[in-house]
Amino acid sequence: MELTLPIRDIQFTAGSPSERRTGLLGWIHLQYGELLLDGLALQQTRDGRLVLLFPTPSHRAGISRGDDVRHQIEAEVITELRWNRAIP
Repeated sequence: MELTLPIRDIQFTAGSPSERRTGLLGWIHLQYGELLLDGLALQQTRDGRLVLLFPTPSHRAGISRGDDVRHQIEAEVITELRWNRAIP
């Protein structure tokens, strides 16, 4: 069973013109369940896909975090930003 936490309070800050030329569309701050996520970057890839880039903290034990939650958050955030017409 997949657990889906609510995403709310999405705030999008558009990147500068020079950042946008490199594909960095802007920065995202949101609430995911009880977790506050800040400093997420919205990037448009060379092939036109939109992806969220999460800050990557180093972990001494080298534990890898799963991509499944990142992909779920990414899909929901991009859908919400499009619905609000913040991005194309």
